Amino acid sequence: MSKTGKLKRVRIASRKDPLIDPSNLKSVGIKASKSAKTKAFSRGVSITTVRNGAIVKVDPNGRVEEIKKMDKKPFPKLEDDLCLG
Repeated sequence: MSKTGKLKRVRIASRKDPLIDPSNLKSVGIKASKSAKTKAFSRGVSITTVRNGAIVKVDPNGRVEEIKKMDKKPFPKLEDDLCLG
């Protein structure tokens, strides 16, 4: 309540669903990926990722092992994976 004892009026606005909004979904994904990487390394577990067109295994001590070269096909967009594109 305000100082005068009246309730403040709250504007009702339509909000985007956070799981449909690509920019929000991207930021959530980035935060989750960073958090998972940090937790894995702190527990001594390797991660698998893509670097310079190859699938690589990264150990907590920084050692990088190439697992496989990727095809020259473009990497799929997030929208395509979510069937929004």
